[in-house]
Amino acid sequence: MRVYKPEWRCTFSVNEGMEETGGWRERLAWFIRSLADRLDGSGRTIKIDYDVTPHISREEVDNCLGKGFAVTQSLLTQLAHQAACENVMREAKAELFEEHPQRCVTYSDFPRPIRPFSVWGVLRQTPENKKVQNRR
Repeated sequence: MRVYKPEWRCTFSVNEGMEETGGWRERLAWFIRSLADRLDGSGRTIKIDYDVTPHISREEVDNCLGKGFAVTQSLLTQLAHQAACENVMREAKAELFEEHPQRCVTYSDFPRPIRPFSVWGVLRQTPENKKVQNRR
């Protein structure tokens, strides 16, 4: 019986700038891209390189890229929401976001009791807790 083994390969890279080993054409292309970014005033130019074997159609690649950018937009929206919430908290409770917070209180900051005690012993002393204690 013959065993069939599927074989595939996919390389994908996203570049935001020229590679160090780029030639004059690549340098010119990135210069034009940066010029276009400055003219637009917003956004970023990225270059996507991919190599998929076996070949898949351009439409399928575009569909995958569209889904990836939809996920990216969702993540950016979540980050914007979190940043907006943090900004509101910074205005409402600025002391929580101080650069140099006060020293944290540690166990050694509290005086030691004269004799050991238990929390249950303290609870047994209150009249409200006697009913709870009797149920146990």
